[in-house]
Amino acid sequence: MNLYQYYNNPESLYGNENIDTMLPDFFYKLYKHDPQELKKREAGIAKSPEFSFKYARFILKGRFEEGEDAIATSPRYSYKYARSVLKRNRFEMGEPAIATDAESSLDYAVEILDGVDGGERFEMGEPAIAKDANSALWYVKSVIKDRWEEAEPAIFKSMYKHDYLYYLESIGVDTSFAK
Repeated sequence: MNLYQYYNNPESLYGNENIDTMLPDFFYKLYKHDPQELKKREAGIAKSPEFSFKYARFILKGRFEEGEDAIATSPRYSYKYARSVLKRNRFEMGEPAIATDAESSLDYAVEILDGVDGGERFEMGEPAIAKDANSALWYVKSVIKDRWEEAEPAIFKSMYKHDYLYYLESIGVDTSFAK
């Protein structure tokens, strides 16, 4: 329903002058098939991590520098931006946000740092990963490839304890510490 049809002068309505910045999701969805209209609303889109990412990936098919500050506040969208928009290159501005989330940190380490730097650890994200047993197990198997004592408290309290010990034994690490 278009309520503006009931007004002769909709631009005089309260809030109309900054509606684009107040509702980036509405305008993204409304104009996602009309890049010209979205271009007019970049300032509003740039305030949303989600829609800045989507605008960069699906509309611009490249970087959206104006939206990078917003993207950098979201762990998941920072990781997705590095993977999909920056073509598996680092997004250093977003790394502090990524580091707050175990799953995003794991994905960033495996899919971004491994592809760019040959298996570099994502040390900034390790405290978050170490607290999540599932992410810690995958981080050990994919990145560390050795015993990771910092993650053992979480892993040993989880259903992944035996998987962790089995993995360590398979790579020749003595697991007598766990008995």
